[in-house]
Amino acid sequence: MQEERRAERHAEMGSSSYTSSHEGPLVSIILPVYNDQGTVRVAIDSLLSQTYAKLEVILVNDGSADNTPEILRSYSEADKRVKFLDIAHSGTSGAKNEGYREATGDVIFFAEGDAVYTKEYVEKAVQCLSKDASIGGVCVLGGPLVEKQTLITRSMQAEKLLMHKLISQGKMKPYYAWVFPKTVLEKVGLYDTSLSQAEDRDLFGRVKKAGYSIGLVQGMLWYHRRSETTWQFAQTSYRKGKRRIAYIAKNGRVKEFVKGVGALWGSAILLAAGLVAPVLLWALLALAIGGFGYRTARVFYIGLGTEASRFGLLLVPVFQFVRYFSNALGYTVGIFVYALGRSGQAVNGSATI
Repeated sequence: MQEERRAERHAEMGSSSYTSSHEGPLVSIILPVYNDQGTVRVAIDSLLSQTYAKLEVILVNDGSADNTPEILRSYSEADKRVKFLDIAHSGTSGAKNEGYREATGDVIFFAEGDAVYTKEYVEKAVQCLSKDASIGGVCVLGGPLVEKQTLITRSMQAEKLLMHKLISQGKMKPYYAWVFPKTVLEKVGLYDTSLSQAEDRDLFGRVKKAGYSIGLVQGMLWYHRRSETTWQFAQTSYRKGKRRIAYIAKNGRVKEFVKGVGALWGSAILLAAGLVAPVLLWALLALAIGGFGYRTARVFYIGLGTEASRFGLLLVPVFQFVRYFSNALGYTVGIFVYALGRSGQAVNGSATI
């Protein structure tokens, strides 16, 4: 009966070069885990419950200090599809790369320990890959799993629905991928362990630069746990912005940097000038009110026809304001830290010469 239901599901989703999950490629699911004892069981259970049967799950303990290793080991002992790796803490990129080296599948899926995946995630990703040989990665859409109702979590939920609408209309392109053919990774390389933020964007960019297209699976097929307060989110956004400078410098993304700090630096300049000419303060206030009003109107317009609540839509501009200025502050501190580091390396290099 289970196979019949699976066959029916394939028929409903359209033709594919894989008529059943048993005939498709082996999928290696790589799950790096660091101190996730409270959430990892749900993540693993969702991965082992996939409708796509031809898979292996590689659990990588990234030097956890809690009970995570024992939990991961118990799964490997109970299920022959599961492999367990225990490594010294090296960060997400290092753990993913170690898991990849143990993978035997032709399709690689990098999962996360605090996420939950629907049963059709892998099946639909593989079907998407099978449609076109030029696809180098698959973007499977998902959203937040709200565990605590806050301004931030409500806003994330609404914003994600807006983004899904724009993607479905072709007004926004897929911007991430966690499922790749192994042959693509062999060509473009793995995660850059020198990056502590945006390492996934870095890999995504290399896949696109190599000439591959990105497949898209729409819907809500994964959920990432969210419970941040505004202050917690601002702190996280600041740290991400600070660390993202390495990615920006590596890829020469000057435009992204200028866009990321422009409003913050422009506001600071106008505030400073306002001490001399108070009229500039009124100009800054008018710009802020006008910009916020335009953003709110645009969010509501895009949000029409989505499942987002009106209250959530109202909060989105506030959420985006907090994220932008927290990131911008992180960018600002990060660029100085990066520049000082580079100058220090230059001095040490000159001294060595």
